[in-house]
Amino acid sequence: VKKRKSKQFKPKQSTSLPRQQPMSMHRPQQQGLQQQRPLQRPQMSMQEQIKRKRIISRLELYIRGALVKGYTYEMLRAHLVRNGWPANVVDEVINKIKFSGIK
Repeated sequence: VKKRKSKQFKPKQSTSLPRQQPMSMHRPQQQGLQQQRPLQRPQMSMQEQIKRKRIISRLELYIRGALVKGYTYEMLRAHLVRNGWPANVVDEVINKIKFSGIK
């Protein structure tokens, strides 16, 4: 009578990489004050630059027209930001108009 070998459980070896822990777990907290590098904006393509200039010039015309009608910078900024314009773009155009000296 042949004895039957009992099959031992062997877990399958995975070919995938092991799960990584979140980045905060990998890198220890840095001690002391260190100067952080400013974030660099990725370079825009020529088409993106042209599109941005067109948008800014149209926004500038809109703001100048509204100023002529009697609206204030604060009213315009609040309206534009509330309706989806990025605050930094609105501020950029308003500052350009304010400091250009031409109205």
